[in-house]
This record gives sequence, structure tokens and C-alpha cells, in this order.
Amino acid sequence: MKAILLYDSADPDGRAVWQALSATRLAEWISVDASAAAPEPCVGCFGCWVRTPGTCVLPRDAGVDYYEAMRRSDCVVTLTRITWGGYATAIKAYTDRMLPLLLPDFRIVNGEMHHKLRYGTMPTFLSVGFGARSAAEESTFRRYVEAQRDQSGLPRGSGCLVLGPGPDGSIPAVEAIRWFETEAAV
Repeated sequence: MKAILLYDSADPDGRAVWQALSATRLAEWISVDASAAAPEPCVGCFGCWVRTPGTCVLPRDAGVDYYEAMRRSDCVVTLTRITWGGYATAIKAYTDRMLPLLLPDFRIVNGEMHHKLRYGTMPTFLSVGFGARSAAEESTFRRYVEAQRDQSGLPRGSGCLVLGPGPDGSIPAVEAIRWFETEAAV
């Protein structure tokens, strides 16, 4: 299985989870460090739908490399600090650049409106969040991940792991390995 690990090396907890997962032989990992090469932000021009269907109109950068790698992957694992119930800024910049993989047409999934998929399938999306400041923020993150999985046609109720601090205050990254083995059925 080919899998992308999207993480932020500037975040010590994200780096710890990345080190634990990438050290395993659970997948053929492609690491994408959100701090190493930040993509230009999506400008919402929808040129990837109209002018150059399926291709971002921005100059080639890490965002284009990311969504092209996604098309060749079976799984995308996002490791992120939970920020206001969503992904951290550096991680969100990458996920926003996935727009070319969608069509402007809509469909209803689980009672919510989502875009149709340009290529019919997407990789399995899995998300590991850590650092939630409250139960409400953790709940919002879980709903956010479910919406992303809905967009990709993946089932609800799975695909999300929220790690709290261990007894020593650090994030127990080993939990992510067991979780990935179950979620990706490796």
C-alpha cells in the first residue's frame, strides 16, 4: 500500500507521531512536511474547474505535487495539531489545494451537500489529531474529519484518532501505529 503522511515538522508532537508511523513497514510511505515546502494558498478562483479542469492554475508548487501524489496513493494520513476544531494552518494549506480533484457538481452524502469526485475514487483519508483544548474542540475535529471522509465517499465512524497527552505530557505516538493497522487493515 502506498500512503502519504502529511505532517508538520515544526510541531514536536506531530514530528513524534510521524517518526513512529514512518518507522514502520505498514506502508510505502511518502512523507510530506508542511513546514518544509508550504504551498501557495488556494485563491478560490475555480480555474481548476473551468480554465484548466483537474489542474491548479497556480504555478507548480508543493500543493500540485501533493494532489498528484494523492492520485497515486491508496491512503492519506494527516497528522495535525487540532486548531479551533480543524487542521493546523500549515496542514490546511495542503488540504485546500485538493480542489482540482473535485467537480463543481454536487451530490448529497449523509444529508449534506458535497462535490462529486473528478476521478471517481479518492484515497482513504485518515486523520490523527492532538492537542485539543476541550471536548468541544475534539468533537468539532471529529465532525470535520467525517465531512472530509464523506466528500471522498468513505464511511463515517472511522478514520479519526484523537490523541491526548500521556502521563508524562507527551503524545503517545505508539497508539497511532495500532490505530493505523486497524483503519488501513494492514
